[in-house]
Amino acid sequence: MVGKKRLLLLVVFTLVLALGSFVFAEEIENFDIDMIELTKEAADVQLSLSDRGYMFSEVREELSPYFTEQFIDHFITTNMMKESDGLYYVMGTDFPLYYIPFFSYQGDTRVITAPHLDQTIVYEYFRASTDGPVGYDNHYEAVVYTLENEVWKVEEIIYEFDLKQFESAEEEINTIQEAVQANGFEESTVEEATLAEKSANFFRMVKSFFTSFFGIIYLNNKY
Repeated sequence: MVGKKRLLLLVVFTLVLALGSFVFAEEIENFDIDMIELTKEAADVQLSLSDRGYMFSEVREELSPYFTEQFIDHFITTNMMKESDGLYYVMGTDFPLYYIPFFSYQGDTRVITAPHLDQTIVYEYFRASTDGPVGYDNHYEAVVYTLENEVWKVEEIIYEFDLKQFESAEEEINTIQEAVQANGFEESTVEEATLAEKSANFFRMVKSFFTSFFGIIYLNNKY
């Protein structure tokens, strides 16, 4: 009887954890959708600046909700010119810099996070093309976000994003963090974990629990 009660408690606890995992998964999916939508809005704002001339303050006002101050400075210096009427106009070019890439904003547009850098990266794989004035090989392009006053803003655009190098850096940092924890050291500053980091830890916990749970059932049936 005691064994059956314990087994029932394990079943209930497992259901609770399973429900929690679905909630975390939904939160992650919503976060990714929000970041992709934010990227599309930022791209639309950049493209809208080509419709007419703007005062310098107007340009900054249009871009500031989506881009860091330093990025805005680079964008204006590289892509806009002040004319005789005192307004700033976008200059035409075949390969504009500091512009959001032409993402599909569909299934090919992905989101990853770098918890140790407080960054979120929206990226997409582009297949080689020889169409148009500028051809290119297979490559990734990425928009790097950083938290600025609790708001995600674009701080960098990478037109040749090395996804494998980024993943390798993540693995190396995780290895260092595990080594620090194994030796009983504590970091001098503890930053709040991002949603991705929390969910990854949660899923590892759920996986471990399920493994233990089914192991208990197996032994219970066997003996």
